[in-house]
Amino acid sequence: MTINTAPSADRSLSGFNYRYIIVTASFFTLLFMWGSNYCFGIFFNPLLDEFGWTRAITSGAFSLAIIMEGIGSMVTGRIFDRYGPRIVLITCGIVFGAGFILMSQIKEIWHLYLLYGIVVGLGLSGSFVGTMWAVANWFTHRRGKMMALVVSSVGVGTMVMPPIANRLILDTGWRNAFVLVGWGAMILIVLSALFIKTRTSNGETLPVYETDKEKTHQSSPNPPLREALRSVRLWLICGIIMLWAVGKYAILIHITPYAIEMGLHATQAANILAVIGGATFATTIALGMSVDRFGSYRTFTVGLAVMAASLAWLLSTDSLWGLYVFAFAFSFGYSCGPVLMPSLVAEAFGLEGFGTLLGIVNLCACIGCGIGPALTGYLFDQTGNYTSAFTALTFLVVVSVLLSLVLLQLQDRLASRDAT
Repeated sequence: MTINTAPSADRSLSGFNYRYIIVTASFFTLLFMWGSNYCFGIFFNPLLDEFGWTRAITSGAFSLAIIMEGIGSMVTGRIFDRYGPRIVLITCGIVFGAGFILMSQIKEIWHLYLLYGIVVGLGLSGSFVGTMWAVANWFTHRRGKMMALVVSSVGVGTMVMPPIANRLILDTGWRNAFVLVGWGAMILIVLSALFIKTRTSNGETLPVYETDKEKTHQSSPNPPLREALRSVRLWLICGIIMLWAVGKYAILIHITPYAIEMGLHATQAANILAVIGGATFATTIALGMSVDRFGSYRTFTVGLAVMAASLAWLLSTDSLWGLYVFAFAFSFGYSCGPVLMPSLVAEAFGLEGFGTLLGIVNLCACIGCGIGPALTGYLFDQTGNYTSAFTALTFLVVVSVLLSLVLLQLQDRLASRDAT
């Protein structure tokens, strides 16, 4: 179905250009939800000190939350199609905040897995897909750039929220800090989500649409859904994204305790996450511009290569400034997954079955996100340091670079064949 995409179609009935409010509301929804979620690394050492759990067991709760996010997003995506994103995002914000608030009462390891692994994970489940759905629903032109702008909010949240959580822990204790972060996140997420609505015209809901130009460009050379599911390209993308996610989330959870192990103060360690978040805002925009010029596949390969180099640097540095250099370089790899996943799928397979295919890739990413922190914690528990764990992460990301080069050559060959 093709919908009229004249400039006036992107305005609300009152004539006000509401689509930029959608972008702003989506930006802050992701900022507060994922910024708060990435505070888990700040709570990591206080939990270890309080309960004496191993790093593998403690990391496992975060891993479970990310896996639950992936599984839940496949369900919430169907709800978005029927009811729109607002009610789901509000519900997810309430569930997410409640999980944080209840974390203040934990006493047993199963409390951690129930409240953070399941409740917080389910709260996360509608966030990424819901905001991307909302932006796609309101934008025809510049849709990719607007999505990249919204995704950059995760970097801003990573820059802002961990230092706040660290200060709250120092001033009030980790239990009260969970309560304050939970209430703050819940209120701000719900307030942001209230402004997100489905694009309408004359009282009728409009589905996510494609322009005539997009439809003509995509329909001919791209395979149908069933063929795409048998494609080597799809499963290469899934494998690469999974390896990328292992490296990304292992660092997000363990870089703070690693820095403390090096002898840095907790505030300095928390600031490393803030540097990653701040740099990610810039690198996300840079990656979006690179896609327009060089394509998704080349940009993704370069981003993975920079990520591998940053991990190798991390193994060789033992200073605060060296960790800041790592944080800046790592931000390129941090950003390339969420920014480029939709483009990788769309360039390879077009729009037919796009939601299903992106859901498969996102689930593989969440599996990798779940493996990374737990694997790193396990290797630390076995060896007493992070050297073997970070070496393994570097190796896995190098493998992802090599697979990405294979995928790039395959995509170029198929594109050349289609052009002739």
